[in-house]
Amino acid sequence: MATAAATAPHPTPPTPLQQQQHQQDKDQKQQKALSMNAIRLKAIGDRLKAHLRGMNVPPIAEFAHLVYAFARGIDFAVSAGDIPQMAGDIPDILRKVYDLRREMFIQSSLMVLVISCKNACSNNWFQPADSRDIFRMANELSGNFCTSTGQAASDSTVLEIISQIMPRYYPRLKFERLITSIEAKVGYDILMADFFIERNLSRDEKIRLIVVQKENLDASSCVSSPPHVSFLVNGRGVDRRTNVSMEPGPQFPTDITKMLKYGANIIQAVGYFNANYIIAVAFVNNLTSFSAPKLDDYAQPITVYPADSDVLEGPSRVSLNCPISIRRIKTPIKGRLCKHYQCFDYDNYMDMNSRKPNWRCPYCNTSSSFTDLRIDQKMMKILEETGDDVTDVLVFADGSWKAAPAQDEKSDRHRGDAIQQTGDSTETDSPSSDVIDLINGNDDGDMQMDWVSAPEDTKPLLNSQDLSVSDYLTDLPMAVQTGDLYRGDGNNGGSNMAFTSRQNLLLPPTSGLGSSSFGNTLWNCTVAGTNRSRTWI
Repeated sequence: MATAAATAPHPTPPTPLQQQQHQQDKDQKQQKALSMNAIRLKAIGDRLKAHLRGMNVPPIAEFAHLVYAFARGIDFAVSAGDIPQMAGDIPDILRKVYDLRREMFIQSSLMVLVISCKNACSNNWFQPADSRDIFRMANELSGNFCTSTGQAASDSTVLEIISQIMPRYYPRLKFERLITSIEAKVGYDILMADFFIERNLSRDEKIRLIVVQKENLDASSCVSSPPHVSFLVNGRGVDRRTNVSMEPGPQFPTDITKMLKYGANIIQAVGYFNANYIIAVAFVNNLTSFSAPKLDDYAQPITVYPADSDVLEGPSRVSLNCPISIRRIKTPIKGRLCKHYQCFDYDNYMDMNSRKPNWRCPYCNTSSSFTDLRIDQKMMKILEETGDDVTDVLVFADGSWKAAPAQDEKSDRHRGDAIQQTGDSTETDSPSSDVIDLINGNDDGDMQMDWVSAPEDTKPLLNSQDLSVSDYLTDLPMAVQTGDLYRGDGNNGGSNMAFTSRQNLLLPPTSGLGSSSFGNTLWNCTVAGTNRSRTWI
């Protein structure tokens, strides 16, 4: 069977004629889809005109559904680079729908339609006067739900921050290009940005959500999601970045490719920000190959004692096994800021952080990002000069070392067990009358030794005692949408609008034929004194 598999003929590559025929078939399918979309777009436009003239007034839900479908038809044509014949009628239809903007039940669908028309302006669908009017409507409509306190983050600032965190915490990911970004300030807020995805997106392209705290970039906690903020894309909660599925601690950039649609997309961040953050949507791909770089040599810091000090530094027992895998170290490394003799294995450390990017020393918990790793040449020499049967060595202050006898290790363990069981210690030897048992009322004179554990990394929690997510987002909807992003052969993306809000809209998705990718739920939040009212549609 192995011989047959080895001698099986390899598939022959397509000839130039076959490739040309395949491209022609693909173009024909694309043209047919565009023709059907143009017919459908005109039919929806005619129905909207009839409804707006009062000839046939539909239920409000059906009217909103038509507005969503109209927006999706525009998105399809814009993403394919097509300009339908009825494009000249779209501004008039939009103006008539815009006149109904005070109807709460259509505000969400109207916002989606305005964004789609705004994207069409960039492809020269309309006359300059109509384009200016569309941008005016977009600004006015956003003013109903947003304040002017926020703004889109500067691309230069975002790129500078991303260029620092990528090599430190994501060495196996490659940042390609930025699509859109938002800057979040400390406090409760609702942020939103829209961006456009072209149809010629490569199958290998990955679009990811990156959330970074602007301060303290030297610690991996800067890439932790804010604990009281929910992130939504097209109305759907981003996995592990919402209040119902929050993952504490540092996170990798979240792949949101399957949550996106060709055309207009919306990202929202809702909740309380405990620090200043950068929220970015970008093309970030996995590196096809990753080879270990040449690490700098570790330099042991010199401990200086006062001249009159009586402190004498004795030998330190160092294990030749990695504290991560408890197996013999192959490549001994430490963090640049580590002060101990103990090393850990490079491969084990990289594998551990490929699952969760904590990037902290497994021995002393010091921040040790990928760029902070150093190779310990002295320990490398010890590993080379000792056999596999040697698991511990004694390292002296002058740098000399010797293998630790096996019986020393056993006796130390036995002695530690005895101390823990009997409590025999100079610190614990005291008269039994000084110990009062408040539970049993009898005093047996036994005390248990308290062991101090190593410091641990404090991870952000979902809720804290003084501040709870539910205080702000008790009714935050988490709608579910089906449908993935279709893929083509190129890559493109653009950013259109970013604004923050304290009175904003949430756009969860709808489903069904011709529905928008966003949804039809609107959140109006009115603050008057200390009273806050919420209206859900």
